[in-house]
Amino acid sequence: MPPPVKADPEKVAQVILGESVGDGPRGMEFVASVLATRAKRRGTTLEQEALRSALNERGVRVYQFTAAGRPDLAEFAQAQPQLLQDAARLIAQDAMQPTYVPSYPNIEHYVTKGLFRQRDTLPSTHWLHKMDAVGTIGSHVALQQKSRPGRK
Repeated sequence: MPPPVKADPEKVAQVILGESVGDGPRGMEFVASVLATRAKRRGTTLEQEALRSALNERGVRVYQFTAAGRPDLAEFAQAQPQLLQDAARLIAQDAMQPTYVPSYPNIEHYVTKGLFRQRDTLPSTHWLHKMDAVGTIGSHVALQQKSRPGRK
């Protein structure tokens, strides 16, 4: 049996940094919290969630976390101030621990403020129409699934 694959906190840190660039450590913690919440619900690792992708209807690979799809992600992360690189690494390492408690529990989705403002221009079947805004963190809008009538 092959040895287990060791998780790569550097890749997770790069995705966290790429997703939250300009939002500082608070934004990084928000992204890590979303990753951890998704991973826990789906029974996956943070790295698997950070790199999750699929082919869309046109056959184009899309990533749940846009930064993960950047071909230059490693170079982009390396070009950021050392302080932010270090913060992203620490946040990623912390979030990868089994004892990690997300700072934003129950939040599994977010979009940029710009995309949220444009949601009415999206097709009625777009997933964003099934979400309610529950707050903002930096340049992102935190989302939760809309409540269904008669359901608590």
